[in-house]
Amino acid sequence: MAWLYSIMDWLFLIFADKAQQAQLIAILVSAVIAILVVLLNQCFLSKRAKKEIYIKKIEEFYNVIMEYQQYSFNYVFECKNQLQTKSLSNNKVIDSIDKMEMLSNLYFSEVKMQIDELRDKHKSLETLPFEEAMGKVKSNVDKLKNISTELIVKYQH
Repeated sequence: MAWLYSIMDWLFLIFADKAQQAQLIAILVSAVIAILVVLLNQCFLSKRAKKEIYIKKIEEFYNVIMEYQQYSFNYVFECKNQLQTKSLSNNKVIDSIDKMEMLSNLYFSEVKMQIDELRDKHKSLETLPFEEAMGKVKSNVDKLKNISTELIVKYQH
């Protein structure tokens, strides 16, 4: 702490005149303000960049929802008609659920529980009657679209 007093003494010695002291104070205040402006600007730019990343990931999440819808409808149709390709469609549905889970784990932790429920609901689609299974898929997609809409509202500029 003694070094601080010696620096202060040195400054007062150099800036002995009142006009010079006022000039020193003005310079110091200007420097502090300039540093604060740079820090605030950096903070705002960082927040904006983070929001832009989240918006891109929400778009990606929405695209995966559309994939899930398409593959799920195909899967239900193939289950109803006992087609050989239903395992391929099932794998595509699981892949789209995995993509949604990855995005939710990395960016949207509040969505994770809904994705886990979606995985459980998908397992039961094969045993349901066609109309009921299609209704479940539509209901799941509507819930996911609502979630993505809530995310857009949360992370918009």
